[in-house]
Amino acid sequence: MLVDLAGAEPIAASGSETTQVREYQEELSVSPEVAEQHLQVQAEGAGIVELLKGALGDRFAGVWFDNDRGEFVIPTLPTVDRAKSA
Repeated sequence: MLVDLAGAEPIAASGSETTQVREYQEELSVSPEVAEQHLQVQAEGAGIVELLKGALGDRFAGVWFDNDRGEFVIPTLPTVDRAKSA
């Protein structure tokens, strides 16, 4: 599932199922809690692309969200300063 992070807003940690949580849950076969957690991480990372571009410049190679691990993946070459990516 690709998620456009532009303008994303955090999801309330209320336990109630929103349409977005249900769709994520059904598409990825995860629990409502995992769906809510992953969507929260994605919403909180809405500005990650701009931050990474600023920190890495022309060495920025993209970023994606790994639905299995529930975290962003930032590919880097050995010559990239990993501290800037972190």
